[in-house]
Amino acid sequence: EHRDWSLSLAQYVDGRGLSRAWAEEFVYPTLAANWGVSVSDVVDFPAYSVLKVLSRYRGAGHRFLELEGGVSSYVDRLVGRLNRVALRPGIGVSRLVHLDDGRVRVEDDRGGAATFDDVVLATSARDAARMLAGVPRAARWREVLGRFRHFDTTIAIHGDPSFMPARREDWSMINVFHERGRASWQTEGAGRGEGASVFRTWLRPDDPRPERLHWLQSFHHLIVTPESEGLHRRIADLQGEAGLWAVGMYTTDVDNHESALASAVLVARALAARSRREATNDWPASGAA
Repeated sequence: EHRDWSLSLAQYVDGRGLSRAWAEEFVYPTLAANWGVSVSDVVDFPAYSVLKVLSRYRGAGHRFLELEGGVSSYVDRLVGRLNRVALRPGIGVSRLVHLDDGRVRVEDDRGGAATFDDVVLATSARDAARMLAGVPRAARWREVLGRFRHFDTTIAIHGDPSFMPARREDWSMINVFHERGRASWQTEGAGRGEGASVFRTWLRPDDPRPERLHWLQSFHHLIVTPESEGLHRRIADLQGEAGLWAVGMYTTDVDNHESALASAVLVARALAARSRREATNDWPASGAA
């Protein structure tokens, strides 16, 4: 309730009087596997962030929901309504340049360019900082974005049951594995509802590639720290400076999808304050998702 970011997960666990064995053999490995981070990293996570994410799914009124047709079903619906937007998928941004009139020129990796009054950086803090390299007017933006920490990780979508518990009767939607003194990881039974052998696994660096591999994705994942709250405030103060805006779960509150959505709503309100449609929606008034 007080949004106290200063208390680490380890300090919270110690304060609750939990035994060291319970913490080291269950609490930390389970949370580390859920976030896809190392056990040594998760103990320093702000307890506020961890508890808020977990508490969202507690009680009868909170459930995980699956959309018919998958995530693409609602993405396609959203894209279909963007009839006043020029979408250019598959084109990367190579550079941003501030012009003398205050506008921003976006240069792409295919030799094209377009000029805008405002540019929204809807990507990770690391990629946003890289995009602003060599942009003098974005110096304060780069300094803040560069303070966020990340770790590199890989997720595999596959059909290899060897990444599930050895006994079929132990299979669950979320399956956490822990090797004492080494690491923890998890495999999700993504196809469980349809009875399909489709799994999603956070791979460790030395793990072999699963058989029947459908997709492999490597990316950098945000690490939330006690410093995150202060960085959120600095980003809020910078929004709109030099015609630049930032959205993403790293910009506000805890690291979950709701925070990413709230960050986008805040910027949309600032850029289209008089939008009749936006004003009728009951979105949160702040970044607290």
